[in-house]
Amino acid sequence: MRFFYGKQQLSTLDRAQEENFLLTNGLGGYASVTSGYGVNRCDMGILVAAVKAPNERITMVHRLRESLTLGKKQYWLSTQEFADKTEAEDGYRNQVSFSYEYNPCWTYEVRGITVERRCVMDFERNTTAVIYTVENRSGEDCTVTAEPFCKFAPKEQALEESKTFTFEKNSVTDGQYKLYIHTDGTLSGEKPVWQMLAYPEDAKDGRPEEGMCGAVCKAEFAIAAGETKTFELIFSMEEQVPSGAQMLADHEERMKKLLEAADLSDPLARQLVIAADAYIARRDSTDGKTILAGYPLFSDWGRDTMIALPGCCLATGRFEDAKSILRT
Repeated sequence: MRFFYGKQQLSTLDRAQEENFLLTNGLGGYASVTSGYGVNRCDMGILVAAVKAPNERITMVHRLRESLTLGKKQYWLSTQEFADKTEAEDGYRNQVSFSYEYNPCWTYEVRGITVERRCVMDFERNTTAVIYTVENRSGEDCTVTAEPFCKFAPKEQALEESKTFTFEKNSVTDGQYKLYIHTDGTLSGEKPVWQMLAYPEDAKDGRPEEGMCGAVCKAEFAIAAGETKTFELIFSMEEQVPSGAQMLADHEERMKKLLEAADLSDPLARQLVIAADAYIARRDSTDGKTILAGYPLFSDWGRDTMIALPGCCLATGRFEDAKSILRT
């Protein structure tokens, strides 16, 4: 089942920020930002890593600030609200669609240039790949720039002050955690940049309504006039990772195998098979499987797991996972 949001559903800042996607990695880690490619909650992120599966989760990359430079003018691709006087990034104005089937896809049109962005998480790795395809019909060379803004803090922690990030060759560290960055673009360090983000969805629930994140590097992708190119930007807790293209192929193949095992024909039932997979995760303490009660807030509990097990595992044909969950 493919979900599609067109220009009408992305026509204002509020509308662009009201929907969000969820990708998970089978460890309790996840990626989740809005359909406008922003964060409006503290516990959203491009890479929220489960450093101890499934419940010790650290927000490594909170957001990506992305722009397209054509001539002397810069156009936002990302969308973001800030808690200080910083003007909001309005990438949603250049966005023509957001869709989701096996993974999320954003499409932008800027003066004859089409930018398509896809995200995928690698199964049982704390790794997120962002894949760009840029078609440049503008008659001028252009550049796409992506800056990873990091937290390196528990997913629910809203940073109140900056910390020290160090960029080293192809990684960022705070002395405790290390984020590896793999790209076929040009990766370079930059002077630390800190932002105070607004969390309007958290404010509704009485949680902190703002928090900080920082960037110390950026990736740049050059596209010549008349050229179509695909680039990758991969964030991981591991030094060696597959390509983004391989992750996309592996993820789609895994989803198809889940559907085949479930052997259901109704489109809604098939969608629920895929959705259920997000909640089944590894538990390090038992060397087995468990079910998370929800993302992004909840952990795994016996009551919720037993309620969810028939739908997540038995109706979907995942009997070995059901056995492992009961042992856990």
